[in-house]
Amino acid sequence: MDAAGPSALDAGQSTQVNGLGARMRRFLVADWSSRVAMGARLLRRIALLPVLVSFEVAILALLWIAKCIYPGFQTGRLLYDRVGHLSDNTEVFLRRRSTDLQKRVCLFLSGTPSNHQLLKMIRRRITVVRVPDSVLKMVQARFQRSAERARVWVNLKSTGDEFEEYNRIKPQLSFTPEEEARGRALLSRMGIEPSAPFICFHSRDGAYLRRQHTYWTAKKWQYHDYRDSEIETYLAATEYLTAQGFYAVRMGFEVPSDLLTSNPRIIDYATRFRSDFGDMYLCGRCEFFLGSTAGICTVPYVLGRPSAFANWIPIGVTPRYDRDLFIPKRIYSDRLGRILSFREIVQMGADRWNHSEWYREAGLRVINSPSEEIRDLAEEMVLRLQGRWSEPVEAETLRERFRAVFPADHRCRRAPLRVASRFLLQNPELFA
Repeated sequence: MDAAGPSALDAGQSTQVNGLGARMRRFLVADWSSRVAMGARLLRRIALLPVLVSFEVAILALLWIAKCIYPGFQTGRLLYDRVGHLSDNTEVFLRRRSTDLQKRVCLFLSGTPSNHQLLKMIRRRITVVRVPDSVLKMVQARFQRSAERARVWVNLKSTGDEFEEYNRIKPQLSFTPEEEARGRALLSRMGIEPSAPFICFHSRDGAYLRRQHTYWTAKKWQYHDYRDSEIETYLAATEYLTAQGFYAVRMGFEVPSDLLTSNPRIIDYATRFRSDFGDMYLCGRCEFFLGSTAGICTVPYVLGRPSAFANWIPIGVTPRYDRDLFIPKRIYSDRLGRILSFREIVQMGADRWNHSEWYREAGLRVINSPSEEIRDLAEEMVLRLQGRWSEPVEAETLRERFRAVFPADHRCRRAPLRVASRFLLQNPELFA
């Protein structure tokens, strides 16, 4: 996602901070024992240099041979360590590949995946070679450089505007009959009757990144905090849904706390039943997913299930399915003493901000979606899916006014932009 914060911080600058100059400064301020250890690491790298150079030459030769045998040969690296990237970025590639008349031979590298079941499903569509994480980190730059020279490298980065891929091409991942039977057994253990409808719900928090990705400190991961919300604010929606005959399944990996509810149809799968397989199966078989901007929330639409998103932020990167609903977070200006309108957010560039500190530096506070709005979102989604929703004329007019606040070349001019109708009608101040 392209973004520019108030202090013009960008990826290029942050990369430079971690470059050679920063390493030299760390060496100069370190004590002697630390300097010896850093010197030893440098000597080991120098000793490995001939091996790595030979490796790069050998890989380049092998890639050229593969290209000669298979003219459409492609290779790359899966974005394996975060479930959102592993699912979404790979699915976009697979959907594009499914329309390619030239059946390309593909080979991808992967380290330890964020979800083993997801990687298993991906491997049924493309060849993936598992490489130890330590080896992959050491050789991936040289492997990529060789593949780029051979012109066979595939970049799996996503831009967020793959609307055609998601609305015109069918999902590429699926479950086997054996997995379907395993999934039905999981539902039975959870107390969900056969054929009973269920929805999945999730609220993003920082627990997963802090506990599972410890190569960064908890403080460094705080740049994502603007996306967080409280799972308790989704309970009013789940109470409504269970009254309509649904089960509501709380998703999550490394959640901060148990879900406090006495409703037997609201199931805390995250703390009682959670597994890699269950994450995929439940997201792929729910009636719809009620969530926010977290990695797990990409899995339902990768597997073709509808979604209703609360706490959506930033507004400049929106859901890609035309059937999905969302309601955005509000942004409060301490200087102005009020909520910013959509137009003000876009004019200051905050429609693309993806770092918490950028909001703080600008004197802005991110306001989470209240529970009553999330309940309204869930009700609207149910009525739409059941064909019982009557769209107010004013809502479509407001939706087009929302589209019009973005510049002509902005991705949101092409996006579905299905902001929930009730939210639009109840918040006219956002169009000031």
